[in-house]
Amino acid sequence: MNVRADIAELLHAGHSDRGIARQLNIHRSHVTRARRTLGVPPLKGRPKAATPEDLFWRRAKPVDGGHMEWTGHRNQYGTPVLKHGGRDAGRTHSAYQVAFRIKHGRDAVGPVIPNCGFDGCVAPSHVEDAPMRELTESTFAAIFGEAA
Repeated sequence: MNVRADIAELLHAGHSDRGIARQLNIHRSHVTRARRTLGVPPLKGRPKAATPEDLFWRRAKPVDGGHMEWTGHRNQYGTPVLKHGGRDAGRTHSAYQVAFRIKHGRDAVGPVIPNCGFDGCVAPSHVEDAPMRELTESTFAAIFGEAA
């Protein structure tokens, strides 16, 4: 079998079969076959994340302003989520909930949402649970009066 030069180069550079297939817009089986033909050993997978927090840090990408974008999966409502504990037996966690637990060391009460105005921000210091939002709103009302 003749192996395309671009596939061979990426295999020797240590890229994954899936990554090469995505980059070159080809089926993964072509890359796997080329890997076998060239005698390049399969890549060892990433070590499993020990906790949801470990997995969170793999999926959150820092951006300007101290914000963090979610690079992982989103549920049908667009909420950033991660699954920890295995494909079938794993539990799905909201990235907002995990970010809150990282920052405050406790589970959130009620929904957790970003408070910074950056859409979808998952930075641990930028998320609030329901009691924190209520406190912020009551403090604002005490200082500036009730909203009209």
